[in-house]
Amino acid sequence: MQLSLYLDENRSDGRLRRALRKAGIDVVTAFELGMIGRSDDDHLERAASLGRVVYTADAKDFFRIHTEYMNLGRHHAGIAIAAHRGVSPERQAQQIVRLAARLSADDMRDRLEFLGDSPAQE
Repeated sequence: MQLSLYLDENRSDGRLRRALRKAGIDVVTAFELGMIGRSDDDHLERAASLGRVVYTADAKDFFRIHTEYMNLGRHHAGIAIAAHRGVSPERQAQQIVRLAARLSADDMRDRLEFLGDSPAQE
């Protein structure tokens, strides 16, 4: 099964959403779902309920939440973290497309992936 994404508040850029949809990635945003201002836990729970991988730049908090989920035996549909800030939405879309080509929705279950090239390559 192909990946579908949930863009949290800090990744809800319109250019990113459009680039992903143009590339054939099924994506919804926190804004579209009325989730602006909600906690990171709420975002992960909503994405999990929809079977969607969360895409975020909030590495510290989502790493903590992922660890808590795993320690408690809870499950989520996956977390993809933008490894470097300042990367164009189009470049981020390319990184997500590469992730989707490499890992299925089943592969991403309960998985945390850091995306991005080294800063020198971007």
